[in-house]
Amino acid sequence: SVTSRSVRPVPKGENPQVSVGIRPVPPIGRDRRESRSQRGPAAAVTPEKLWTAAADFTSPALSRHLDEQRMTRVNNIATEPQTIADLLSASRTQTGRSLTELCEQGPVLLVFLRHAGCTFCRETLSDIAETRADLERDGTRIVVVHLGDAAAVSRLLTNHGLEHLDRIFDPEQRLYDAFGLKRGTFGQLFGWKVFTRAIFEGALFRHGIGCVSGDPTQLPGAFLIRDGKIERRFRHRTAADRADFVKMCTPAR
Repeated sequence: SVTSRSVRPVPKGENPQVSVGIRPVPPIGRDRRESRSQRGPAAAVTPEKLWTAAADFTSPALSRHLDEQRMTRVNNIATEPQTIADLLSASRTQTGRSLTELCEQGPVLLVFLRHAGCTFCRETLSDIAETRADLERDGTRIVVVHLGDAAAVSRLLTNHGLEHLDRIFDPEQRLYDAFGLKRGTFGQLFGWKVFTRAIFEGALFRHGIGCVSGDPTQLPGAFLIRDGKIERRFRHRTAADRADFVKMCTPAR
């Protein structure tokens, strides 16, 4: 079972030292087993949507909302679980099962998403949908952690054929914080690499964008938990980074 000794909370600015390190994961290849026609329809990208997304991100109202969210987390720190083990036990999927229970049953690929309007969040779900058979071949269970508009995430999952995937709604970002996932700077969210991946490599036009919900500065990540330990991890350094989930779930030989 997951214990506070095997997985400890992550202080700000510190990387957890609880498992075997891995080399950086290269970008996933272009080879795909499913045709794009099997995916859910991508939302059309229009100049109006781009403008609205940028305006939402930079609006004073959003800044005040994010400040209030952060203060709420600080004020509630005394009532929060003191270890990741406690947090996993308190975190429940849409069917009421705890993350601890799922981890005790076998390997868990814990995928943290950005907000549902992010084109790279949608790309992540597309990658999971296309490689799901490979990811689950050795009994790995995929669990998605998300924030923001739960209904919007549910629609995205349905559009990608992932409506039955285990998911955890984490609006206060307790799991994000516990696993050391930080808020991005302007460069990490809108820098040249992000622009290149979105425009020149076509992610934006393949997957579309939507309205900002939740904390748009939150960076995502993915963790493979096996035998109560974080065996492999991928923390995004920019919003445009892309994890190789198949490589993460492939047992070491």
